[in-house]
Amino acid sequence: DPLFSQQWALRNTGNNIPEGISGAAGCDMRLESAWNITLGSNKVKIAVIDTGIDTLHEDLAGNLIPNSQYNFINESTNAFDDNGHGTACAGIIAAIGNNLTGVSGVAPNCKIINIKSFNSSASGEWVDIAQGLIYAWQTGSWICSNSWGSFNSSSIIDNAILDGTTLGRNGKGTIYLFAAGNYQSNVIFPASNPNGIAVGALSPCNQRKSTVSCDNENWGSCYGTGLSIVAPGVKIFATDISGNGGYTTGNYISN
Repeated sequence: DPLFSQQWALRNTGNNIPEGISGAAGCDMRLESAWNITLGSNKVKIAVIDTGIDTLHEDLAGNLIPNSQYNFINESTNAFDDNGHGTACAGIIAAIGNNLTGVSGVAPNCKIINIKSFNSSASGEWVDIAQGLIYAWQTGSWICSNSWGSFNSSSIIDNAILDGTTLGRNGKGTIYLFAAGNYQSNVIFPASNPNGIAVGALSPCNQRKSTVSCDNENWGSCYGTGLSIVAPGVKIFATDISGNGGYTTGNYISN
Protein backbone atom coordinates (compact mmCIF):
# COMPACT_ATOMS: atom_id res chain seq x y z
CA ASP A 1 0.00 0.00 0.00
CA PRO A 2 2.00 3.03 -1.22
CA LEU A 3 0.47 5.49 1.27
CA PHE A 4 1.05 3.24 4.29
CA SER A 5 4.27 5.08 5.08
CA GLN A 6 2.20 8.20 5.81
CA GLN A 7 -0.42 6.44 7.92
CA TRP A 8 0.97 7.60 11.26
CA ALA A 9 -2.02 6.18 13.09
CA LEU A 10 -0.83 2.70 12.15
CA ARG A 11 2.91 3.33 12.61
CA ASN A 12 4.14 6.68 13.86
CA THR A 13 7.83 7.27 13.20
CA GLY A 14 7.63 10.90 14.29
CA ASN A 15 8.39 12.23 10.82
CA ASN A 16 5.70 10.60 8.67
CA ILE A 17 2.82 12.93 9.48
CA PRO A 18 1.06 14.49 6.46
CA GLU A 19 1.87 18.15 5.77
CA GLY A 20 5.23 17.91 7.50
CA ILE A 21 3.95 17.83 11.08
CA SER A 22 6.49 16.50 13.59
CA GLY A 23 4.99 13.81 15.78
CA ALA A 24 5.89 11.57 18.69
CA ALA A 25 7.39 8.29 17.51
CA GLY A 26 5.42 5.34 18.84
CA CYS A 27 2.21 7.31 19.36
CA ASP A 28 0.08 5.03 17.21
CA MET A 29 -2.26 2.03 17.33
CA ARG A 30 0.46 -0.65 17.32
CA LEU A 31 -1.30 -2.15 14.32
CA GLU A 32 1.67 -4.09 13.02
CA SER A 33 1.82 -6.08 16.25
CA ALA A 34 -1.90 -6.81 15.98
CA TRP A 35 -1.53 -7.76 12.32
CA ASN A 36 1.00 -10.42 13.33
CA ILE A 37 -1.99 -12.13 14.95
CA THR A 38 -4.79 -11.23 12.55
CA LEU A 39 -5.72 -8.86 9.74
CA GLY A 40 -9.37 -9.32 10.63
CA SER A 41 -11.83 -11.86 9.27
CA ASN A 42 -14.27 -11.83 6.39
CA LYS A 43 -16.80 -13.16 8.88
CA VAL A 44 -16.73 -9.85 10.74
CA LYS A 45 -19.30 -7.39 9.40
CA ILE A 46 -18.79 -3.72 10.22
CA ALA A 47 -21.65 -1.34 9.52
CA VAL A 48 -20.75 2.25 8.62
CA ILE A 49 -23.64 4.67 9.18
CA ASP A 50 -22.75 7.85 7.36
CA THR A 51 -23.15 9.67 4.03
CA GLY A 52 -22.75 6.44 2.08
CA ILE A 53 -19.64 4.94 0.49
CA ASP A 54 -18.06 5.14 -2.95
CA THR A 55 -19.00 1.59 -3.93
CA LEU A 56 -16.68 1.68 -6.95
CA HIS A 57 -13.56 2.77 -5.10
CA GLU A 58 -10.45 0.76 -5.97
CA ASP A 59 -9.52 0.27 -2.31
CA LEU A 60 -13.01 -0.43 -0.96
CA ALA A 61 -15.22 -2.23 -3.46
CA GLY A 62 -13.81 -5.66 -2.67
CA ASN A 63 -14.61 -5.32 1.03
CA LEU A 64 -18.20 -4.13 0.65
CA ILE A 65 -20.79 -6.84 1.30
CA PRO A 66 -22.90 -7.24 -1.86
CA ASN A 67 -26.61 -6.48 -1.66
CA SER A 68 -26.35 -5.19 1.90
CA GLN A 69 -26.24 -1.41 1.39
CA TYR A 70 -29.27 0.77 2.04
CA ASN A 71 -30.15 4.44 1.74
CA PHE A 72 -32.65 5.49 4.41
CA ILE A 73 -32.94 9.04 3.10
CA ASN A 74 -34.79 8.05 -0.05
CA GLU A 75 -35.54 4.40 0.84
CA SER A 76 -33.44 2.81 -1.89
CA THR A 77 -30.57 0.38 -2.29
CA ASN A 78 -28.38 3.11 -3.82
CA ALA A 79 -26.18 4.24 -0.93
CA PHE A 80 -23.44 5.89 -2.98
CA ASP A 81 -21.58 8.62 -1.10
CA ASP A 82 -22.36 12.19 -2.19
CA ASN A 83 -20.28 13.92 0.47
CA GLY A 84 -17.00 12.10 1.10
CA HIS A 85 -17.18 11.56 4.84
CA GLY A 86 -18.57 8.04 4.70
CA THR A 87 -15.98 6.92 2.15
CA ALA A 88 -13.18 8.25 4.35
CA CYS A 89 -14.54 6.45 7.42
CA ALA A 90 -14.90 3.19 5.51
CA GLY A 91 -11.31 3.38 4.31
CA ILE A 92 -9.94 3.98 7.79
CA ILE A 93 -11.78 0.89 8.94
CA ALA A 94 -11.27 -1.61 6.15
CA ALA A 95 -9.54 -0.35 3.04
CA ILE A 96 -8.09 -3.41 1.29
CA GLY A 97 -4.55 -4.17 2.50
CA ASN A 98 -1.49 -5.43 0.63
CA ASN A 99 -2.97 -4.66 -2.79
CA LEU A 100 -0.31 -2.18 -3.96
CA THR A 101 -3.00 0.48 -3.92
CA GLY A 102 -3.60 3.51 -1.70
CA VAL A 103 -3.94 2.87 2.02
CA SER A 104 -4.65 0.00 4.37
CA GLY A 105 -7.57 -0.10 6.75
CA VAL A 106 -7.19 -1.00 10.40
CA ALA A 107 -8.95 -4.32 9.74
CA PRO A 108 -8.28 -4.92 6.03
CA ASN A 109 -9.82 -8.40 5.93
CA CYS A 110 -13.13 -7.42 7.52
CA LYS A 111 -16.25 -6.63 5.50
CA ILE A 112 -18.37 -3.47 5.43
CA ILE A 113 -22.12 -2.87 5.35
CA ASN A 114 -22.83 0.51 3.75
CA ILE A 115 -25.69 2.41 5.44
CA LYS A 116 -26.59 5.91 4.25
CA SER A 117 -28.50 7.93 6.85
CA PHE A 118 -26.93 11.32 6.10
CA ASN A 119 -27.35 13.53 3.03
CA SER A 120 -24.82 15.34 0.86
CA SER A 121 -24.45 18.03 3.53
CA ALA A 122 -23.77 15.37 6.19
CA SER A 123 -27.09 16.15 7.87
CA GLY A 124 -29.62 13.55 8.92
CA GLU A 125 -33.03 13.10 10.52
CA TRP A 126 -33.32 11.08 13.71
CA VAL A 127 -35.72 8.63 12.10
CA ASP A 128 -33.30 7.85 9.25
CA ILE A 129 -30.42 7.46 11.67
CA ALA A 130 -32.42 5.20 13.98
CA GLN A 131 -33.41 3.03 11.03
CA GLY A 132 -29.74 2.77 10.14
CA LEU A 133 -28.82 1.68 13.67
CA ILE A 134 -31.51 -0.97 13.58
CA TYR A 135 -30.58 -2.14 10.10
CA ALA A 136 -27.00 -2.57 11.26
CA TRP A 137 -27.80 -5.24 13.83
CA GLN A 138 -30.56 -6.82 11.78
CA THR A 139 -28.11 -7.45 8.91
CA GLY A 140 -25.66 -9.20 11.23
CA SER A 141 -23.16 -6.46 11.98
CA TRP A 142 -20.69 -7.27 14.71
CA ILE A 143 -19.65 -3.64 14.99
CA CYS A 144 -21.39 -0.40 14.00
CA SER A 145 -19.22 2.66 13.36
CA ASN A 146 -20.77 6.12 13.81
CA SER A 147 -18.59 9.17 13.20
CA TRP A 148 -21.28 11.75 13.91
CA GLY A 149 -23.16 13.29 16.84
CA SER A 150 -25.40 16.04 18.15
CA PHE A 151 -25.87 18.36 21.11
CA ASN A 152 -29.48 17.14 21.21
CA SER A 153 -30.61 13.68 22.26
CA SER A 154 -33.30 11.36 20.94
CA SER A 155 -35.19 8.52 22.60
CA ILE A 156 -35.56 6.65 19.32
CA ILE A 157 -31.78 6.59 18.97
CA ASP A 158 -31.40 5.35 22.55
CA ASN A 159 -33.96 2.61 21.90
CA ALA A 160 -32.28 1.57 18.65
CA ILE A 161 -28.90 1.27 20.40
CA LEU A 162 -30.44 -0.72 23.25
CA ASP A 163 -32.07 -3.12 20.80
CA GLY A 164 -28.81 -3.63 18.95
CA THR A 165 -26.72 -4.23 22.05
CA THR A 166 -29.19 -6.80 23.36
CA LEU A 167 -30.50 -8.46 20.19
CA GLY A 168 -27.62 -8.14 17.72
CA ARG A 169 -25.45 -11.15 16.83
CA ASN A 170 -28.12 -13.56 18.04
CA GLY A 171 -28.14 -12.05 21.51
CA LYS A 172 -24.40 -11.47 21.89
CA GLY A 173 -24.94 -7.81 21.06
CA THR A 174 -23.74 -5.50 18.31
CA ILE A 175 -20.99 -3.11 19.42
CA TYR A 176 -21.76 0.55 18.70
CA LEU A 177 -18.93 3.06 18.51
CA PHE A 178 -19.60 6.81 18.41
CA ALA A 179 -17.42 9.87 17.88
CA ALA A 180 -17.10 11.85 21.11
CA GLY A 181 -17.42 15.05 19.07
CA ASN A 182 -15.20 17.77 17.62
CA TYR A 183 -16.29 20.64 19.85
CA GLN A 184 -13.77 20.59 22.75
CA SER A 185 -16.61 20.22 25.22
CA ASN A 186 -18.36 17.42 27.07
CA VAL A 187 -18.96 14.20 25.13
CA ILE A 188 -21.95 14.72 22.82
CA PHE A 189 -24.90 12.46 22.01
CA PRO A 190 -25.09 9.55 21.27
CA ALA A 191 -21.49 8.96 22.38
CA SER A 192 -22.83 9.86 25.82
CA ASN A 193 -25.16 6.85 25.72
CA PRO A 194 -23.73 4.29 28.19
CA ASN A 195 -24.57 1.41 25.84
CA GLY A 196 -22.09 2.68 23.26
CA ILE A 197 -18.34 3.26 23.15
CA ALA A 198 -17.33 6.94 23.00
CA VAL A 199 -14.16 7.54 20.99
CA GLY A 200 -12.13 10.73 21.34
CA ALA A 201 -9.33 11.98 19.09
CA LEU A 202 -5.59 11.92 19.68
CA SER A 203 -2.97 14.08 17.94
CA PRO A 204 0.22 12.59 16.41
CA CYS A 205 2.14 14.09 19.36
CA ASN A 206 0.37 11.94 21.98
CA GLN A 207 -1.95 14.80 23.00
CA ARG A 208 -5.69 15.09 23.22
CA LYS A 209 -6.69 16.72 19.94
CA SER A 210 -7.29 20.37 20.83
CA THR A 211 -7.08 23.80 19.29
CA VAL A 212 -3.43 23.99 20.40
CA SER A 213 -2.25 20.43 19.65
CA CYS A 214 0.70 19.96 17.31
CA ASP A 215 -1.38 19.24 14.19
CA ASN A 216 -2.26 22.95 13.83
CA GLU A 217 -5.95 22.32 13.09
CA ASN A 218 -8.30 24.64 14.95
CA TRP A 219 -10.71 22.17 16.52
CA GLY A 220 -10.71 20.03 19.61
CA SER A 221 -12.03 16.60 20.51
CA CYS A 222 -14.72 16.29 23.17
CA TYR A 223 -13.67 14.75 26.46
CA GLY A 224 -14.71 14.18 30.07
CA THR A 225 -17.36 11.97 31.63
CA GLY A 226 -18.43 9.15 29.36
CA LEU A 227 -15.30 9.06 27.21
CA SER A 228 -14.31 5.42 26.68
CA ILE A 229 -11.13 5.58 24.62
CA VAL A 230 -9.05 7.85 22.41
CA ALA A 231 -7.58 7.03 19.01
CA PRO A 232 -5.64 8.87 16.28
CA GLY A 233 -8.03 11.42 14.87
CA VAL A 234 -6.30 14.00 12.68
CA LYS A 235 -4.04 14.03 9.60
CA ILE A 236 -5.32 10.56 8.75
CA PHE A 237 -4.81 9.28 5.21
CA ALA A 238 -8.06 7.74 4.01
CA THR A 239 -10.07 6.91 0.92
CA ASP A 240 -11.93 9.70 -0.87
CA ILE A 241 -14.68 9.53 -3.50
CA SER A 242 -12.97 8.68 -6.74
CA GLY A 243 -12.26 11.66 -8.97
CA ASN A 244 -13.95 15.00 -8.34
CA GLY A 245 -16.82 13.91 -6.11
CA GLY A 246 -15.21 14.10 -2.68
CA TYR A 247 -12.88 16.34 -0.72
CA THR A 248 -10.20 16.31 -3.43
CA THR A 249 -9.82 15.52 -7.12
CA GLY A 250 -7.92 12.35 -6.20
CA ASN A 251 -8.98 9.06 -4.65
CA TYR A 252 -7.35 9.66 -1.24
CA ILE A 253 -7.23 12.42 1.32
CA SER A 254 -5.32 13.28 4.48
CA ASN A 255 -8.09 14.28 6.91
